[in-house]
Amino acid sequence: MSALLLSSILIWLLYETAFEEQQKRLRATAQSQARIIEAMARYNLKHLSEEKAFSAVMNQVIDAHNHYQGFGKTES
Repeated sequence: MSALLLSSILIWLLYETAFEEQQKRLRATAQSQARIIEAMARYNLKHLSEEKAFSAVMNQVIDAHNHYQGFGKTES
């Protein structure tokens, strides 16, 4: 019984650790993508009006997502 309890605790701790690490990686990826979009916006603002810069960035982001095959799908 104690071996089962110890195994369960160890599995739970491993799961929690893996979950937290994955959460950190996903957060870092999202922040990286946000910085890239911000850089695109800053660049476009230097060369275009604010309205056109916003539209250009949005079109670039939409285009990038349309060319990413896995976007919008969950893994099974």
